Amino acid sequence: MRKSLLVAAAIATVAAVGLVGCGDDDGTTEDTTTESIVGTNTVHEVIQGIGYDTFSSLIDAAGMADELKGTGPFTVFVPTDEAFAELDPAVLAALQVPANVEVLRSILRFHVVEGNWYANVIVDGEQPTLEGSAVEFSTVGGVTVSGANVVTADIPASNGVVHVVDAVLVPPSLDLSTFAS
Repeated sequence: MRKSLLVAAAIATVAAVGLVGCGDDDGTTEDTTTESIVGTNTVHEVIQGIGYDTFSSLIDAAGMADELKGTGPFTVFVPTDEAFAELDPAVLAALQVPANVEVLRSILRFHVVEGNWYANVIVDGEQPTLEGSAVEFSTVGGVTVSGANVVTADIPASNGVVHVVDAVLVPPSLDLSTFAS
């Protein structure tokens, strides 16, 4: 509950900052970019700041911070810490062993698609991920990504957008039970 309130407060602050200064002196409005709203906060920095520590620490363990600080744009679907708690603890521990770093990178890249996919532009259908396979977007009854519900949408970054989801996304070619030994 506390994290949800913190995320809501952060989004409200960003929204308020975005509303200030949207007009020009000539009375016309201009399109404000995420750069003007959040400055230099990349998706990696936004992920670190919204309080879902498991995903953030896994990015660091996989050595992917620089990738998510890149030009983008990236749309990142960040699972809640509660979503990671649903995984077998042995699986989560095994994914953090250096010998499994490529598997961890595959899982994390499966949470990232190219482009700025704000909730209002998501359409039903498949979108390729940085991992190489596709996630399935659905807008029926709310936005979902491969069955995971978007619980907090549209957190802007200078190089993309972040959405919080209620489940860990796993590439279809990967069987996590093989890591539960």
